[in-house]
Order: sequence, then C-alpha cells, then structure tokens
Amino acid sequence: MKAADWFTLLTPASVQASVPANGTTPAVFGFRAAQAVEAGPLRITAANAQDGDAVEKTVRVHPDGEPRAVTASRLLRGSSTAMDLDLPAGAMAGSLHAELLLYPNLGAQILHSMKAVLERPYGCGEQTISSTYPSLLYLELLKASKGASPMEDQARTYLQLGYDRLLGYFDPGGGLPIGAKATTTQIRRSPLTESSSSPRPGRSSRSIAAASRRPSSGCSQASRRMAVGSRIMEARMRS
Repeated sequence: MKAADWFTLLTPASVQASVPANGTTPAVFGFRAAQAVEAGPLRITAANAQDGDAVEKTVRVHPDGEPRAVTASRLLRGSSTAMDLDLPAGAMAGSLHAELLLYPNLGAQILHSMKAVLERPYGCGEQTISSTYPSLLYLELLKASKGASPMEDQARTYLQLGYDRLLGYFDPGGGLPIGAKATTTQIRRSPLTESSSSPRPGRSSRSIAAASRRPSSGCSQASRRMAVGSRIMEARMRS
C-alpha cells in the first residue's frame, strides 16, 4: 500500500500472501485519516517475481460534522469592496471552503446560473420541448452578450438533438400530437408561403399553432408549450 500524506498507516505497508491458482487471498491494511481531503489517492500494488499490477482510487475525507452553506452577495462599486459572511460559531477548524464569483453585469450572472438547467433532450414531445428550451435561451443570451462560454458547444448539441427529436414526432398529416390522445390537441404547422404541395416537417414552417377540438383547462398550457416548440424549430431553420 503506497503511503500518502492524508492518512497514517496502522499496519505494515506491505504484506506477503500466497494465492492459489485461479483463487483469491484477502490482504488487510489498516490506516487512519489524518486530515480532510477532496480526492486523496489510495494505491494498492500486487506483484510477484515476474508480474505485477496496481489499482488506484481517490477517497474523499471530510470532518465528522453537518455541512452548512453560507452565501452573500452585494454590488461592488467604488471603494465599497468589502463583504461580510456570517459563519457558524461552531465551524470545525480546517473545514471551511470559500468560492468567490465576480460578475461584470446582471446578464453575466444569469448566463452562469443557466448552466445548471442545460440537459440532454429526452422523453415525449412535451418533455423534449421543456428540456431543449433552456439550451436555446442560453445560446440567445450568449449571442446578445457577445461573449464566449465553454458550454456553448454543449448547448448547441442539445438544441440540435431536441430539434431532431421534434421532427420525429410529426405525423404524416403535418400534425404534432400532444398528450395521451392525438385527437384531443393537435399542432399544425403554418407554411411560410402558400403552396399546393405538403411542406416537409421542420423545413418550411415558421410557427406551430395549437388548435384544440374542444376547450379544456390544458389548452392554454399546450399553446404555450407549442409556442416554445415553434421557437426551437425556427432557431434551427435559421442556423
């Protein structure tokens, strides 16, 4: 067992063991954590006179206490550059970890916060729309701010995946079924120009309008979801 600065060995660092052919033999090492560590290396090596191998994993060691998070924010302007944090009185020594985030404007803060809601499109049509829309908003905000982000490629990938999934939900008649029954609420695509030929899904549509055959409490929600779906389709057709 390879020594490391985050633990203390309680047994010898090496032991000898006899392993039968096609068998196993346990080897026990005792050690005690000496300090907190986020990713402490733990390496075990086994070898004989001819061959050997090793495995290494990381171990997280934290104080035996209750995690607490304290946040504070303020506008730094001119000579006002100080910020106070109300830390717990019983905070354990060596357990404090601080992270400082500085934003030049409110848009940068929103852009950073939106990273947490980016996700790979999944599920039915409605789930695909709701999981893809944050990627579209993220890219639009990034474009408006004229900035750059390492998350841009991931957001574009998710937007393309959501677009491709939505294309797969169109039926041969040009509708997009919503809900358990396609006859309850159906989405129709509006062509850009008048044409006698049927438009291809996603190729010649500017908007998706919701048309319900009977009034229901979910009609307005379906309309809003389809408006979002329309924006996703438009964004990919423009790109």
